[in-house]
Amino acid sequence: MTTTGTLPAPCRLCGCADGVRIADGWHCVVCGWRVGDVPDPELPLPRVDVVYYLRYADRVKIGTSTNPRQRLAAIWHDELLAFERGGRALERERHRQFAELREGG
Repeated sequence: MTTTGTLPAPCRLCGCADGVRIADGWHCVVCGWRVGDVPDPELPLPRVDVVYYLRYADRVKIGTSTNPRQRLAAIWHDELLAFERGGRALERERHRQFAELREGG
């Protein structure tokens, strides 16, 4: 049986709070870390790309970042609309999907 919900504590690898509970325990939905496992300090942290959607006035910006908190702090926006796990390929797909609405800039 699979259950989704909030992890007992934020993921020690990527900081995400969302998890999925499967037979061997809770796992982070973003990077797959299992709650209770001790990260190997000699290994690099996993790279987790996200596509973000920001609203500024009547426009929406679609972008990609591995550090969304830092990126969002650097961009003027009125509202964070969503995050979606994915990298540049997904960002390009979203730009193609919404191309008819693009105003440029």
